Amino acid sequence: MTTTKRFTGLAAAVLLVAPGAGCGLPDDDRPRVISEDEAPLVLASPEAASSGAGRSNAQLYFVNELSRLTIVLRPVPVDDLEEAMEALLAGPTDDERGRAISTAIPVDTVLLDAEIDAETGIATIDLGPAGGGVSAVGGEEQRTAFAQLVLSAAEVDGVQAVRFEVEGTAIDIPTDAEPTADPVTPADYAALDPTLPPTTAPVPAATSTPVTVGEPPG
Repeated sequence: MTTTKRFTGLAAAVLLVAPGAGCGLPDDDRPRVISEDEAPLVLASPEAASSGAGRSNAQLYFVNELSRLTIVLRPVPVDDLEEAMEALLAGPTDDERGRAISTAIPVDTVLLDAEIDAETGIATIDLGPAGGGVSAVGGEEQRTAFAQLVLSAAEVDGVQAVRFEVEGTAIDIPTDAEPTADPVTPADYAALDPTLPPTTAPVPAATSTPVTVGEPPG
């Protein structure tokens, strides 16, 4: 399974500038190639324009006032899964809470480990505590919490899919369809993915029993 990063925008390493472009660059007799560092902010990639030199903005997923997922930027490296997950678990800032941005992930959820298999691109995220955190919620709130985790992890460079553990034990997690302990991707949460048009998101399948997170799959 593979995923693609969303909201990539203009990410070319070089840009071609025509004479007389009027962008603050010196006039030339002919087009020339410039580096991204020389490019005006309106032409530079979103990362270069918003984060500045030496920093990157990770895309994390929180919940807005309409109870839908929304993207929030955090100044953490886009290739560091552990930092991205810690930033997600830290929850919204005071300013974001003032704008009705929240999280479905319980405040007592802790990150025990987060690593990416370089060969497969599968990230393993180990959460705690057993019986608390994401284990203590159910239904739609639990599915939303895991959607936040999966979509945020998928934005990290090198992540193709995500599997979860609670205190080192593989667990079933809720998805748009059936609960699974297999690696999942943003496609498993298409109904909640804010980057997809609503008409393309499948209707979640009803489940007869709640998912108990924290127990090994049977």
